[in-house]
Amino acid sequence: MRSSRRAGWGAFAAYRLLAVLALVGGMSAATVADRVVGGLYSMTGANTVRLPINEPTVSGYWGTYTGAIDTALGKGNVIFAYWASSGGRPPNMTALLAVHDYTMFLGTPYDSENEWAAHVGSYIGNHADRTVVTEWGGPMGPGSKYGVQWDPIDYSVPSGSLFADYIRGVSAELRGLGVGSVYWPGLRDGDWYSLTSRNGSGAGIGLSLVNPSGLTRLQYAWGVGDGGGTYVRIRNASTGRYVDGMGRTSDGAALGQYGDSNSANQQWKILSTG
Repeated sequence: MRSSRRAGWGAFAAYRLLAVLALVGGMSAATVADRVVGGLYSMTGANTVRLPINEPTVSGYWGTYTGAIDTALGKGNVIFAYWASSGGRPPNMTALLAVHDYTMFLGTPYDSENEWAAHVGSYIGNHADRTVVTEWGGPMGPGSKYGVQWDPIDYSVPSGSLFADYIRGVSAELRGLGVGSVYWPGLRDGDWYSLTSRNGSGAGIGLSLVNPSGLTRLQYAWGVGDGGGTYVRIRNASTGRYVDGMGRTSDGAALGQYGDSNSANQQWKILSTG
């Protein structure tokens, strides 16, 4: 099985399926996998799910867990993330190159989309045809990081914020390289990075999309869609009007405010000053 999106991979991490299974009591793993994996595929257009093989975690209910694996295999591709408790990887397995990447991996995060793109590209190097980015992600709901409270982020437009630069820069680079990627986590209760939230229980389990713009960028990384815009518009909170260049192109020209015209005069780009 190849790793690039050219081979049809749009990978989506629902490997937190373990956490969901623990919450549904007597329901079978296959039923839960059908609802969760099926819901993720339907919502995102993904064709691959990443599931863990963690020896200490699954050894007590391996027969149940294989039901979830079998159901997932019936719906698409499965990446088995094998975490050996001893002796390394099991024999007779072909290894692809895996990349894990998050903003918290860097003591001093980058401050532009281009820098984040170059960052993940440097990990992959000349090995895009055999690499899967097995974990990457950012905040989809509100939360706090580095002592800062964050509202939900619109990833469809450049904003210059840490997480927007990261999501937009990395997704653009993965698309350009043709590398398959797995968003983490597709579903995890209580995690502000989770792209979906869970409702209901048992056979009635359902999923809701937390942040549509996050999905837009994820799909963009897979080679689907345009990823949103590259410009922003600036609206005055008091007047409701938009900053407008009024067709002027000279340095120092005055700006004006106009109603929504959807013209290029009202499109602006946010740039980092470092």
